[in-house]
Amino acid sequence: MRTLLAVSAVLFAIVCYTNRIYLSMFFTQKHIISISPNAIVVAAVDAGAKRTVTIKKRIPLNKSMLRETLLDIKKSFNGSFDVILGDVFAFVFAVAIPTGTKDEREFVRIKAAEEVPQEITPMTGWDFKEFLKHVDQNEKVVQCVVVENDFYSLFSDAVRMSGISIDAMEPMLCSLARAFEEKPEPRLVLYQEERVIAFVTYRGLVLSNVSFDTTPDPHVIAQLIGFVKKKFDIVPKHVFLAGSFPLSDEMTKALSSYIVERGDLDPFMEMAKKKDGKNDKDTASLNIMPAAMRISGDPKLQQHIVGIAEPSLETGVMSHYERITDVRSGSYPQGKLFTILIFASSFLIILANAMIWYQRLQEERIKEIHPPAVSTGVSETTTIIPSGIATSVTPTSL
Repeated sequence: MRTLLAVSAVLFAIVCYTNRIYLSMFFTQKHIISISPNAIVVAAVDAGAKRTVTIKKRIPLNKSMLRETLLDIKKSFNGSFDVILGDVFAFVFAVAIPTGTKDEREFVRIKAAEEVPQEITPMTGWDFKEFLKHVDQNEKVVQCVVVENDFYSLFSDAVRMSGISIDAMEPMLCSLARAFEEKPEPRLVLYQEERVIAFVTYRGLVLSNVSFDTTPDPHVIAQLIGFVKKKFDIVPKHVFLAGSFPLSDEMTKALSSYIVERGDLDPFMEMAKKKDGKNDKDTASLNIMPAAMRISGDPKLQQHIVGIAEPSLETGVMSHYERITDVRSGSYPQGKLFTILIFASSFLIILANAMIWYQRLQEERIKEIHPPAVSTGVSETTTIIPSGIATSVTPTSL
């Protein structure tokens, strides 16, 4: 029994070691890279319900040295990373798709070309996902993300050459909007980082946004709200202010008719939520990562992607990604399930063997304390004396 228990423990240790990448997300910190026009910031978010964010490294952004920067980050920290893109590197907006549209991707591509100041080519990183049904049920609203072409190409090459492993990538606005996905009412959010960003969000969906170099302009804010009302028939009555940016008297007056609250917003904290439970499926649904990110740092992905065709002009850059959906680290549907089953079965085997061993050990201890009675071959009988007192009598041998 002890041999079987030892063998089970060794097998369990082997399973834990070979799947340490999966297990690390539950017991270690998650490292997140934020890329803004001025700096690349690496933060560590502790696992568990009570998260804390610790800034580990801040590096001035030098696009010509991006590969070297990512290589330095890779050497400094173990594991893989999530990436948050600053608002200047990604365009985030919503598109309403009429019910019954045959080619939804082409419909969104045409609408996206009208929204962004760049051409959407087969090498553009863009994607969309459904967020909510519209109130009249005649259309659905999807979140669309288009990455800036030059940065997309530069970052893809830097990832491929540095070999850094990327789990997920999303715009900062998507991370911030996640903080409001459980709120039933739409909100106008003013957030300050390097610039002041204003966006309207509803249940985690970014409907539209604008940015300001210094202080928010009430006239531009009014245009933003009017645009959202006209396009989606959604009007925010709540305003959330995150940051210490000043508000002009005119802006303060403009917000007087809203329910205003102040608070903190942390894109690192919100990005970390993306890997938890029900949100895990959402991580890869906005599929804007270039192929280099999927291949780098993982030989399994290299084998998985071999032979996949290049994107066609008709279907767009993401068409060939759809054949390898959810192949980021920790999201192989079959492999992940197999790993969980092996992990669980190994643990149960160890637990069962330990319980059997413990039970036998207890039985041995009981035998030592209460040894079995030794038979003498003489029987003992009980007789009843007339007085009613029971007395044991041992007969003598004749």
